[in-house]
Amino acid sequence: MKKYFKIFLITLSIQLAGFIGLEIIDSVFKRGIPAVGWLCICLVVSTLVGLIAPLIGFRKISSKILAILLLPTNYTIIIIVLILRSVVINILKGIENLPPNFG
Repeated sequence: MKKYFKIFLITLSIQLAGFIGLEIIDSVFKRGIPAVGWLCICLVVSTLVGLIAPLIGFRKISSKILAILLLPTNYTIIIIVLILRSVVINILKGIENLPPNFG
């Protein structure tokens, strides 16, 4: 159980560094591209650590699979993609509902 919490804290700290870095880079450079790039790199690294560390740290196959499936930081990318998908769909629906003589 201690190994699980260590892996969880490592992946969580990588993701928090990504989100905090996003805010800092965005406020300093006033551009979103480097900040989003930093966040994407941190999320990918966190997910890779969340997938590889249980494979190295645990001995039993069942423990490895459970640790990978129950680690909540492995689902961050999926949640972000689903949120972005719904936002884009709502924007497209709003554009479709504009009157033909708009602008």
